[in-house]
Amino acid sequence: MKLSRTVGYALRATLYLAAEEPNKPVPCSKIAKERDMPERFLLQILRNLVNQGVLRSTRGVDGGYTLASAPSDVSLLNITEAIDGPLHQPVSAEDEADRSNSSES
Repeated sequence: MKLSRTVGYALRATLYLAAEEPNKPVPCSKIAKERDMPERFLLQILRNLVNQGVLRSTRGVDGGYTLASAPSDVSLLNITEAIDGPLHQPVSAEDEADRSNSSES
């Protein structure tokens, strides 16, 4: 499986935050600088991760981003699906029946 550049940046940022103090927000600018990522692009990615519940954001002078849960509770699948959407679509009973009927022919 090949990951998109966007997912790669999301992974790098999430790993960076996992190594930081749990409740101390890290500004996007610091993550971008430390991990050599374009800040404006990273900001969009971080907002998406917040909207999907992977990260938490804090506004203000001391604001930034933290993980929304313990690092051990965040998976590669969580991050990938937060950026690219579900990797597989659920199959309905009708679709499954259509597939089995077409394979019998």
